[in-house]
Amino acid sequence: QLYLFTPVSLFFTGSIFSPEYAFLIVCPFILRKALKIS
Repeated sequence: QLYLFTPVSLFFTGSIFSPEYAFLIVCPFILRKALKIS
């Protein structure tokens, strides 16, 4: 599951420079995860 963790760490690093851009990346990711669970 390292391939899942790497984008997350990159997101946290990028969020320091561009919170809005990171938000656009995480929103679909969370929605997709929620759809998989339900």
